[in-house]
Parts: sequence; structure tokens; C-alpha cells
Amino acid sequence: MIFHLLQLGQNLKKPFDKAAQMWYTESIMIYFDNAATAPVCKAAKEAFLQSAALPANVSSPHSLGIAARRELDRCERELLRKFDGDGYRADPVGSASGSIIFTSGATESNHLAILGSLGVHSGTIVTTGMEHKSVTAAISAAAKLYSLNVITVPPPCLAKGETEAEFTARLLDSINERTSLVSCMAVNNETGFCVDTAALYAAVKRKNPHCLFHTDAAAGFAKTPVCGDLVSFSAHKFGGVGGAGGLYVRRGVRINPVMPGGGQQNGLRGGTEPLPLISAMTAAALCKHDGNFEHLTSLLTRIISDMDGVSVNYSGLNIVSVCVHGAKSQVLVNALSERGIYVSAGSACNKGKLSETLIAMGFNRGTVDGTLRVSFGRTNSVEEVLEFAAALTEVKDRFGSNTRKVR
Repeated sequence: MIFHLLQLGQNLKKPFDKAAQMWYTESIMIYFDNAATAPVCKAAKEAFLQSAALPANVSSPHSLGIAARRELDRCERELLRKFDGDGYRADPVGSASGSIIFTSGATESNHLAILGSLGVHSGTIVTTGMEHKSVTAAISAAAKLYSLNVITVPPPCLAKGETEAEFTARLLDSINERTSLVSCMAVNNETGFCVDTAALYAAVKRKNPHCLFHTDAAAGFAKTPVCGDLVSFSAHKFGGVGGAGGLYVRRGVRINPVMPGGGQQNGLRGGTEPLPLISAMTAAALCKHDGNFEHLTSLLTRIISDMDGVSVNYSGLNIVSVCVHGAKSQVLVNALSERGIYVSAGSACNKGKLSETLIAMGFNRGTVDGTLRVSFGRTNSVEEVLEFAAALTEVKDRFGSNTRKVR
């Protein structure tokens, strides 16, 4: 099925939607919603098609099955290099050698990391108020299942300028000898707020060497260094094909399976490994970015600082959280979409609801109600940022109050 979807642009005569038609025919459009899903990169498409041409189960004992197993093993080795090298240190002190458990995406990885580890290690859980819903749901389930206490540290108060150092200091104050797991995301998916997970990992280990550190790196993996005992990531966030993800498990860390089955992946995750998806994910992860999206983030932040009626809530890595004062975010999303410019009103998981994360970060409801999330990827350009800024000026003049307001 996925093979046919990848070929759709060539074969589709009657696209199911105007926006899809623009995408398939490569008409002029600006895609600034990479934090929701990044376009599948060329290397991932090629790897998918090459792997899909191999008709074998990686567990089959014949020569085709063995060839498929070799490709799966290669993918694991390549992904592990994102932790052992390239500045990606899961262990700042020594070798980060470990293993990759292939999953359907970061949501499953988060559940496996949290429920799987707490089935082995009991104690207090420390997490933050800016985590993805899959993390908070997994922690809630684990706390109920294993009768554990949970400490939720409020997210950084970005509206008042709280820094990453101040935030992590508060987080570390909540850790003691009874803490069994700390779960803190590497990059906030709504604002781009980045946590130095290498420094936090080391600090957590100094306070409690037996405490495990998990990071949901869905928004940061393959874009910035990420570290932890357990690291979750998802292919569709960095140019792979949706439906694949992984959990990095540092050597020596024990977890229990959450979804047992046919004994695949050392019994830790049942189900036949989707080799084409994994090959595509690996290819996407190995594509080095040139730092372009950080430049675009900085450029858009500077442009908006000179606009009336628009302000930047926060910007970091490849995300700019923008407020058009007096406007409704969904109205703005629709207006920009009509112009062939695609942004979001926040996390795709919020589904139109006001972001509880932004409110917890100190922004008032009016600001949150008028917030857009602009997120860049590998293929975006300066020209697109300038065109977006011009379009944003038009829609804010039409729908916004055109005056700056207090956050």
C-alpha cells in the first residue's frame, strides 16, 4: 500500500484534494509544518523502494530472509552511530553502545520506555508539564499499574523569559534517591524550546546513579544531539516514511516487553519488522542538515519583531511560535492555506483545542488562541520565509487587531 502512495504523484489523474493536487504536481506551495510531519526525503524514498523489492521476512531462514536480516542489522548499526558519534552522546562519560528497538513511532516507543522500564525499576517518576500526550498517558498508566508516585515539574515559563538552565535546575531539585525514572523531552514540539539532554543526563546521574533518564526526542532526533538511557524517535519527523520509529536502549538498561508476540527483537517487541519503513527511516536519519533551518528560524524571528500586531512567543531549533493578536489561529491557518502556505495552530495532537502546554508556559489564553506554529525542514528557503512574511502581513491586517498585546 505504501509503495502505491509513494508512486501516487506520477500516476494520480484525479487527486482527492486541491492541496494534494498542488503537492503531487509540485505547484507553488510553501510547507512550514515540518514539526507535524516532514516531507519524505529523496534518500528515504529510494531506500524504501529498494528494500520493498526484497520479498522476504527478516525472520525467514532462507537466503532472502538472511539478506533482509542483514539489511535490518545494518540499519541498527547506522542508527546507533547517531548516539555513538556525530556529537550524539547517550553517555557523556563513555561509549554509548546499546541497541535499537524498532517500533511504529515515538508514541509506541514512549510507552515501551516508560511502562517497560518501570516494570523492572520501581520508585518515583519525575517528568515535566510540557511532555507529549503519549508520555503523560504512559506515565499515568505506569503509576496506576505499579502504584508509583509522580512529580510533574512545571514547564519553563517562557512568557517571563525563564531559561533552559533555570528550568533544568528546577527539574533536578525534584530528583532524589527514590527517583527511578526521569522523563524530559529534548525539544518541545510547540515552541522549539531545547533541553541540553547531555548535560541533564550527567546531572541526573550525579544525583542518583541508579535513576534512568528517558527523553522523547521526536522533535529533535536527526536535528540536534539527544542523549539518554532511553531515547524515543519517529521517522516521519525527520524525512522518513510514517509508521516507523525506534527506541534507543543504552547497554545495561533492562526493560520488559509491552507488546510481546513472536519473539522478534529479542522478545522486547513482537511483530514482523517492516523493513522498507526501517530502511527509509535510516536513510533519512543519515541525511545531514546544513543548519539551514536554524538560519530560517532566526530570520523569521527578526522579521516578526518589526511587525505590528504580531509577536514571537518563542523560537528555537526549527520552530517559531507566532501570535497574531486579536485573531483566531484556525482562521489564520485557513487563510494561509488558501494562499498555498501550510502552517499549524500548534501540535497536530491538539486537534483545534487551546494548547495546555503554552498556557502552562505562562501565555494568556488570548495569545494562545492566536498562535501559529511555523516549522522548517531541509528544503525550505529564505525566499519562502519572505513570501510567508508578506502573506502573514496580509492576513493579520485582515483578521488581527494590528496592535501588540501583553502576553
